[in-house]
Amino acid sequence: MINLASPTNGRRDAPREEARKQLDSASYDGAAEDFGIFTERLSAPLARALLDVAAVGNGRRVLDIGTGTGLAAIQAAHRAGDGAVVGVDHSPGMLRVAETKARGVTNVTFRQMDAEALEFPDGAFDRVVSLFALLHFPEPLAAVREMHRVLAPGGRVAIAVGSGPNLVSWQGISHAARRVIDICEETRGRLLRAPQALRTFMREEGCAPPVEAAEHGHGSVAGFLEAASFSRVRSSWRGYRVSLDAHDFWRLQVTYGAPERIFLGQLPPQRAAALREDFQRRCHAVQARGGRLLYQYGAMIFSAVKD
Repeated sequence: MINLASPTNGRRDAPREEARKQLDSASYDGAAEDFGIFTERLSAPLARALLDVAAVGNGRRVLDIGTGTGLAAIQAAHRAGDGAVVGVDHSPGMLRVAETKARGVTNVTFRQMDAEALEFPDGAFDRVVSLFALLHFPEPLAAVREMHRVLAPGGRVAIAVGSGPNLVSWQGISHAARRVIDICEETRGRLLRAPQALRTFMREEGCAPPVEAAEHGHGSVAGFLEAASFSRVRSSWRGYRVSLDAHDFWRLQVTYGAPERIFLGQLPPQRAAALREDFQRRCHAVQARGGRLLYQYGAMIFSAVKD
């Protein structure tokens, strides 16, 4: 069993960081249902890859940080068998969806918690995983240090962050060649790409989100792991492309884009609805020319061990 007792933790967030966390958390509550739908539809292969890298298996005690609607946590629970899984997130709305999805899965629980100040004792877990969450925390190094603290010696961490491939790899060369083709299609008015399409549209409409988003370059993750005293740091990349209809193209970008989601949530409903309709008209025009609405996404998966 996992000991859920809280350790003494004297760390305090600065008021500005705490306000940012609360704003971000509240914005996810209203988007939780759509987040769950898109996550199941698009991110399931990445969750499987993350758990493969973490070597989650029977009997493991697993912590999923930034669990969202529970995709990785529920997959981990099926693998853990006699073990136990805990998913933590700062959004009550997301956790409610996760709990609904996990009905009947007896070895997974969910708790609202700050990833930078985990309420678990030292060495409580054998595996820690995190899918698309770390680089959205105000202090990612603090979160990685907490991951190290709650892992037992010999435990493994696996962290997936949104990223393109390394440019000097074969994946990077293929990715760059595809990018040239995409630019040509955009120039011809036959392609819109997420999330750039919505951000460009909102700037042109004079309503670019004036919201600070905590986001840090993926190249820092290996450094965070090393600074937190992890060893044997490794990384690998997975990437995907999917075409969407105009309705889902809007929904996906508003759901996944924190600044846009927060900003649109603060607008009068009629103004937000008008922006959505104008954006979808732009999408339909591209499709009428035989074009596509493209979401290209990928993750760099980092792994490391606590000696």
